[in-house]
Amino acid sequence: MDAAPLTSLADWEEALTRRFLTAAGEGVGPIRSFDISPETLAMAAGWDASAGAQAVSSFRKALLSDWSLYAALEDGSFDRRLAPGCPGCFAYLALTIFVDSQRDGDGAAEFRPKLAAFLGVDKSFSKLTGVAAMWRSLRDWLARQVRAGKPFRKLVLPAEDGWVQIGYTLRLSFPSRRDHTFLGHFFDQNPGITTDEKAMLASLRNLVDRTNASKGLHEAFDEFYSAYSQDQRSLADHRFWKLVLSVAAARNVHMPSDVSLEVYPDEDGLPHFRVDVADRSDRGSVHATLQSAVAAVASNAWLMGLGLV
Repeated sequence: MDAAPLTSLADWEEALTRRFLTAAGEGVGPIRSFDISPETLAMAAGWDASAGAQAVSSFRKALLSDWSLYAALEDGSFDRRLAPGCPGCFAYLALTIFVDSQRDGDGAAEFRPKLAAFLGVDKSFSKLTGVAAMWRSLRDWLARQVRAGKPFRKLVLPAEDGWVQIGYTLRLSFPSRRDHTFLGHFFDQNPGITTDEKAMLASLRNLVDRTNASKGLHEAFDEFYSAYSQDQRSLADHRFWKLVLSVAAARNVHMPSDVSLEVYPDEDGLPHFRVDVADRSDRGSVHATLQSAVAAVASNAWLMGLGLV
């Protein structure tokens, strides 16, 4: 923990904006979800991920020292000048994402007592219309920054469904503790299923549809499954697939190797095919035909990781 501690909400607004909203932050392209956990809070603060508990304590203290916290959550009133070059509301929204990520159930009613417990206050939080208002404000602020050529990412809000309070947060929070548990149980109950990608995704499709999987997981899986069903295979960086790999690694579930294929011309202009299979001895093999390249890949290699360069 070499970085200086963040003592004010303005410090946290700046750190969180830099970590999650800029083009150099969490990946590239539009933002469709947020993973705000003790570990990512620590990394936003410039600390090691192991300093999560200290980061959470610092974040909570900064929030409680801010006079506009309740006005922001209840009415969407916040100081747009809180930190230069920042939206002014993202620290409050990060709070709501963090609280949702700590929930075990899916009922919206559980969110409010979790919020009160995290802040350590005796408050019902029956009115949280400011949360939805701030999400729309953040979306519009980011769009203006992008139009001005500044290094920010657009925010894609889930399709509106009459939400006036915490609906956006419940759908933008991913992955949560509950999502990790959900996939962990899936792997425990289906040993060996990772050897067949289509069977695994079909089973997950049924499980997600017929259980009370979190709204964030529903959104992420639906997006992933739709792309996969349309024969898109360059999905290794998709947020859902990253969760799958993370849970599999934590539970020592064997995942077949990712494969990349690069096509390039030789000096005569004829195409050559370079195959890279992660953690395999035939990594970097070059082939004169596509058929030969495909044959070099073992049958259990996941074409999902295929990337044409």
